[in-house]
Amino acid sequence: MEVRIPLEVTAAGLAARRRSMDQIAEMIKITREMPQLIDDMQAYTDYDFQFHILIAEAAGNTTLLHLISSIRESIKDLIRLGLEIQNSGKEKERIQKFHETIVSAIAEGDREASEREMTAHLTEALNALEQ
Repeated sequence: MEVRIPLEVTAAGLAARRRSMDQIAEMIKITREMPQLIDDMQAYTDYDFQFHILIAEAAGNTTLLHLISSIRESIKDLIRLGLEIQNSGKEKERIQKFHETIVSAIAEGDREASEREMTAHLTEALNALEQ
């Protein structure tokens, strides 16, 4: 997670400045489909990872996208472990809310909010993993 946080926070901030409307539409689509998959760990993990890759793609920085993609299996493992630890309905709703607020901030072009929300999301995940 220590490596992932700065990469994904940077991606979220850049995505807020560089995203296309098609990329926003895809982020919204995935985010809206995720709640129906929350009890299917494999499907949710795949969607969650795709959500983070879409943000990296929207950042418009191929090196950043490559770095995030290169730790794909580690990210998926962390998502799965996070879902195992944060398994109450309330915790799952909180995870979903983070995704929604990140997309909203990116869609609004708000770099600071995008970075803040991604930081909060990943920091909360890190805290759960460290317990």
